[in-house]
Amino acid sequence: MSFEDKVVVITGGAGGFGAALANRFRQEGGRVYVGDIVKPPEGDGNGDRFMRMDVGREHDIRSLVDWVVGAEGRIDTFVSNAGITIPMDAHAAEHDWDRIVAVNQMSHVRVARHLVPIMSARGGGQLIITASASSFQSELMSIGYAATKYAAFAIAEWLAFTYRGAGLRVSALCPGPVRTPLLDGVPYLHPLAISPEQAANVAFPLIAEGRFFIPTHPFTGDQWQQKAQDLDGYVDQLVALKAQLSPAASLPLPT
Repeated sequence: MSFEDKVVVITGGAGGFGAALANRFRQEGGRVYVGDIVKPPEGDGNGDRFMRMDVGREHDIRSLVDWVVGAEGRIDTFVSNAGITIPMDAHAAEHDWDRIVAVNQMSHVRVARHLVPIMSARGGGQLIITASASSFQSELMSIGYAATKYAAFAIAEWLAFTYRGAGLRVSALCPGPVRTPLLDGVPYLHPLAISPEQAANVAFPLIAEGRFFIPTHPFTGDQWQQKAQDLDGYVDQLVALKAQLSPAASLPLPT
């Protein structure tokens, strides 16, 4: 798949992994539009194709889609990439759940709500949803991140098999540990982390092929298979690792 003169939209594309992906699309000749809650740094190559927006709000997603379609007449590839993490356990506040679900889960639902009719009417397009390796390997520091990334993968999977016949190619982008601010509070993953540019370089050929499952680390698929073969053993391993990282977290909840 060539991206020469293709209209590409990336949420969360102002920094980190999203910015690295945006740069790869630009290098391949794409006309890249970025939506993010923060402005890209000067000289990032985005020019006027930036909208400050919050993917946790449906109004902002609709405005981004309408803006790009109004300017270009179409969207060829949409990367629903923006995400957050919040340290959360069983005591997590309702407002933390509301926020992480809105950004990491419902943003993909709302992107599809506004994008699928447009792409279907044109006979096709590409939607890439950034899930995570945590979509099937969990995450030890945040129940909210684990739950919403599981959901993001499920959303991508459902959209992929439902709309393939309408010409839509839907992918689940599942990065492993990447050196971005999201990883600051997850020190146990630091030894496995790669740079945003490395992750983008691994993912991009799979994006161009239109693959559904797009990992950034070679061990992600293997770990998924190992988990499926022995779920009880997998949980036992996480119990031991969680106890090493945070002994208090493995204690029973107070009654």
